[in-house]
Amino acid sequence: MNRIFASGCTAAFAITVLTTVVPSRNAHAQIAFENVSSAAGFINVNSDTWGASWGDLDGDHYPDIFLSNHFSRAALYRNNRDGTFTNVSAQVDLSKTPGWTGGRAHVDTHGSTWGDLDNDGDEDLYESVSSGVDNVWINDNGLLTLRSVQWGVDHLITRSLRQNLLFDYNGDGLLDYRQLYALWERQNWRATELDFSVDREQWVVTPREAQESTIWSLGSFYVGEERVTADLAPFLQAAPTGEIELFLATQLVDEARHAAFFDRFGAEVMCLSADDFRGRMREVEQVLLSPWREVFDDGLRDVAKRIQAKPDDIDLFVEGIATYHMVVEGFLAVTGQTLIRDYMLEHSMYPGFCEGFGLVERDEHRHVAFGVRFLRDAIREDPRHRDTVERVVLDLAPKAAYVFAPPYVKDAAPVVPKVNEPAPLPRLPNRSKLRLRSPAAPVSSARGYRQVETGSENPCASCS
Repeated sequence: MNRIFASGCTAAFAITVLTTVVPSRNAHAQIAFENVSSAAGFINVNSDTWGASWGDLDGDHYPDIFLSNHFSRAALYRNNRDGTFTNVSAQVDLSKTPGWTGGRAHVDTHGSTWGDLDNDGDEDLYESVSSGVDNVWINDNGLLTLRSVQWGVDHLITRSLRQNLLFDYNGDGLLDYRQLYALWERQNWRATELDFSVDREQWVVTPREAQESTIWSLGSFYVGEERVTADLAPFLQAAPTGEIELFLATQLVDEARHAAFFDRFGAEVMCLSADDFRGRMREVEQVLLSPWREVFDDGLRDVAKRIQAKPDDIDLFVEGIATYHMVVEGFLAVTGQTLIRDYMLEHSMYPGFCEGFGLVERDEHRHVAFGVRFLRDAIREDPRHRDTVERVVLDLAPKAAYVFAPPYVKDAAPVVPKVNEPAPLPRLPNRSKLRLRSPAAPVSSARGYRQVETGSENPCASCS
């Protein structure tokens, strides 16, 4: 069965399931359609839509849908990830936009399009309005604010325009350093204010082996965030312009905040036994494997030391940015963040951690955007740098791919391109090195979770 979502343009909005049945190899496919709008949550949606558009409002990788609803109030439905949708217009339209959740209902609206206008990793929303100026909503962590004036479309009277299209006119697609700095100011967050109470309740009913697997999965980030914080410092001294120095200073703050976030989770949820940040970090570092050390020690730390010794060497700085922003962050961090967070969200695991990890991921997108901007400009100024970037990526990216191979994989070579043959993957260090303590305060019950029967000892089970 193949499922295809479709939206109607007039009369009413409908979601249709396309079912394809193939009775035999040589028979023609039988195609049937089933209207599942009511079951999906679209009840009493009988207005002219004149353009429904799919977009990811909340960054969970499940498509949400905006209905412009010609001459009646617009609606935005969030995907519940179970085949149903919920109208969240009142919660997300912070500006109480006329024609949507505020002002008069009868606005001559037409098509709409989602796209990341401000390069912050969130999909923003543009709507055509024939009876007035177009609407531009900027998405900030799942909340939409009308910014038509700020984005210069308040003077556009687009009568008879039916559908809009977002595209990169000049092929740039990149924010400059001042815009990236301003974006950092708007996106600051507090690691100390995340709520780990449910996470802690879930952890104490998790079997020992599953806890150790989680520690290994998060270990590269736990230790890596502290490592990239320390190794970024020489880059500030070597920054070729003041604008680059300012942005790198914001990134240094980000990386320190990320390290604090992981340490809070390690101390308050994962029950690591050491009493201080460095002690807990050394504890987790014991489970990291040789591929991680190849990337962070032989790759990032090595180039950071060389930049510190020769801060005026622009060729070396280009090599450092390619290593840091393209491989460590663009390839390794963003990939791992997406895989881990998506898995936890799909299984309703560790909501406080997922919230914080999403904010970390948003920061990393900004860092990668800086790296792409700098390297693009450097190559335009001196084409020699193209060879440097290619050399770094081709050397380190295959090594970084092995970081994702868990300890029980004896040979990851079949799924990793062969560039330099890595050392054999070692087994997970002796479990006795992971000394997990019980949380200081007891937990009365784990909401929605039960103790899993397992032969492995759960060091926190006494608190459940």
